[in-house]
Amino acid sequence: MSGVSVVDIIYNNDCMTGMRKLPDDCIDLIVTDPPYIMETIRQSNRLT
Repeated sequence: MSGVSVVDIIYNNDCMTGMRKLPDDCIDLIVTDPPYIMETIRQSNRLT
């Protein structure tokens, strides 16, 4: 990946393998989704 722009490219590989290939200090922010089970738990605790 060195010297190649990785914008708008989808990589289908193991997360840990892909992250090892990234250069140091190249990521400023990572945004993730919470586990899907959280929505199920929220729905089961609602009052009817």
